[in-house]
Amino acid sequence: MGRGPASWKAAGSGEEQLDHIFYDTELSTTSANTNLTLFDGTEAASGLDDTNMPIASQLPSSQRFLVKKISVHFNDVLASADAENILDRGSFEMRVNDRRVFACPLREVMSEKTVLPSGVTQDEQYFVGGTYEFENYVHIPGGVRFNVLIETGETAPGASTALTVCLHGELVRSV
Repeated sequence: MGRGPASWKAAGSGEEQLDHIFYDTELSTTSANTNLTLFDGTEAASGLDDTNMPIASQLPSSQRFLVKKISVHFNDVLASADAENILDRGSFEMRVNDRRVFACPLREVMSEKTVLPSGVTQDEQYFVGGTYEFENYVHIPGGVRFNVLIETGETAPGASTALTVCLHGELVRSV
């Protein structure tokens, strides 16, 4: 079981605390080393199928979120070679208040729900990843800028695909 930071405060009077996932989706493009910024859109502008962010790049000041787990997955079925190209030397970075709080190779946060289909480089499809679970949880205060940056791999994929980043944790909000 992980630990919350000293800055984290559980729900108090007039608040509720619930399990929640914030998610956002971006297209990978067909270029190598593409920089993607996630959590910079809103549900009102993009729709619930792309994101559930109430405000771009931050939570309302009356809310706070404790990130316990990260998962990233491809939304579309794509050729295995393209998936490998996006993942090869790709990187993941989470920033809170314009400060890096977590970074790793993109492969380390790919969800177990991601399937690499059979194709040119392998005979069978297989699942990748297992999500990343924090030992020391990350606190995202309301009203503070946060985002996720993904840099795709060094080889250009033949097709673009949607990448969805999910931040799993606990949301505290006013009732």
